[in-house]
Amino acid sequence: MACALLAGLSAGCATAPVSNDVKAGAFRSKAKTPQNFWLTVYDSARGPVVSGGHRLHPNQSVAMPFLSPRKSELPLISVQLLREDIYTALVDTSAGESWAEIDDALAMDIVPLGPPDIFREPLHLRNAGRGMLALAETLRFDQLYVENALIFTRLEDAPGDIGRGLKPNLVLGGDFLKQFRYFQINWPGRTVAFSATHPYRPNPDRLLAELPLRRLNGACVVEAVIDGKTHWVVLDSAGNYELAMTGAEGPAIRQMTLGNLVLRHVRVTPHADLQIGWPGYPKVGTGILSKFKVTVDNKLGTVYIEKPAN
Repeated sequence: MACALLAGLSAGCATAPVSNDVKAGAFRSKAKTPQNFWLTVYDSARGPVVSGGHRLHPNQSVAMPFLSPRKSELPLISVQLLREDIYTALVDTSAGESWAEIDDALAMDIVPLGPPDIFREPLHLRNAGRGMLALAETLRFDQLYVENALIFTRLEDAPGDIGRGLKPNLVLGGDFLKQFRYFQINWPGRTVAFSATHPYRPNPDRLLAELPLRRLNGACVVEAVIDGKTHWVVLDSAGNYELAMTGAEGPAIRQMTLGNLVLRHVRVTPHADLQIGWPGYPKVGTGILSKFKVTVDNKLGTVYIEKPAN
């Protein structure tokens, strides 16, 4: 019965809309234990955690072009499974985990994991419900392969938008991104690069900032000085604003510095006006980041900000 329902969902039959609860039940009926995929489950303060996912192949690297509309600075790229169908993925450095909506998970044959059933909330957003841990056996980015990619699938209707307005099939968050030796979002060149094992060497003539990398539930965090006060700020590659923060005294701040990079008259969006989480942390969005090439070297724990080539 579950197979028939899934077939109907995938085929988009001209019938009455299927409720989210029914789709969630069909999805969960396909569950396989983590041990089926040679994954390990252990306990943590947040509950059960799975390790051994997001397996990379040494020496593979790739640069993927943006698929987002030309006026959009959000890093949307293509992704495939082992078959030739092309899907879309949003690179979100503010997200701790990777995410999919239930319809996309069903279409992409993403497999729920359990028992134990593992649920998380997307803490980088507000009012976004929760998702169940699941697995895509293979994700392919041109000739770079990621096996046993762990993806939380949202089973609940909630106002928080994990796709940030773009409706991607997947959102690639910190748990995925931190597996690479480095990843890079080159906004002026409109490419996203991943490297499994090759190191990155920034161009010293173009290097504007070299910042220690921290993590907030998997999100990329760096130190910044905002109008003379030091803050940990979240780098939000999917945020359509310059700076989001709580407690700003006006529509703009006078100055923000990231290492040696000085930014003046930065527009501020009140945190409460956005559907984003972590209100105690300012967030730097694409209104700033899109001017630069930003590289996160996970092995060295460093974020490089470079000015674009002419």
